[in-house]
Amino acid sequence: MDGNPNTAQPLYTSDDLRNLLRQLLSEQSLWTRFLIISIISGLGDIEVITDRLYKNAIDIGNLFRLYYGDAIGNEIENSLRNYYSLIITLINAYKTTVFTTPSTTDYTLIHQANTPLCAAAGQFSILLSSINPYWNQETLENIFKNTIDMLNDEIYKRRTNQYYADVIQYDFIEYYSFMTADILWNGFINQFYH
Repeated sequence: MDGNPNTAQPLYTSDDLRNLLRQLLSEQSLWTRFLIISIISGLGDIEVITDRLYKNAIDIGNLFRLYYGDAIGNEIENSLRNYYSLIITLINAYKTTVFTTPSTTDYTLIHQANTPLCAAAGQFSILLSSINPYWNQETLENIFKNTIDMLNDEIYKRRTNQYYADVIQYDFIEYYSFMTADILWNGFINQFYH
């Protein structure tokens, strides 16, 4: 395949592609959650969980390689690797922050970690919208911003031992990952299956 979307042939059935996208984005949420728990709790599996999260970047990159060619697939994979690294920085910022009262807690490290994370999400939305006319940059940027907001809330609740609220937040994140997968699926379908 030469990487030209107009010449790419659908490699999955429509339903299989939807299921794969949902699986990949669900796995991203799941392994991120496991990493939050491991880092905040200081567990011994941080390296293994980190490696598994990075494998998700490879898997998503491979899917994009099939439809858009190696150059785009590599760019997607590298963008996600960077995004995951920034998530790890954010989790560590929460771990090292001492939470007292809201008025006395210093959120500097957390704000410093969020800034490049949001910038990376914005760049990723530009990348996706540049390769598929059915993926709206503003819509994607809003989705990714909301995802980062929910991620911050999930980490905060885990860090401050609000376990019930933490689990509820993860349910929202999982639902959001399926919604995002369906938006991506719709773009693939419109670009390659009509």
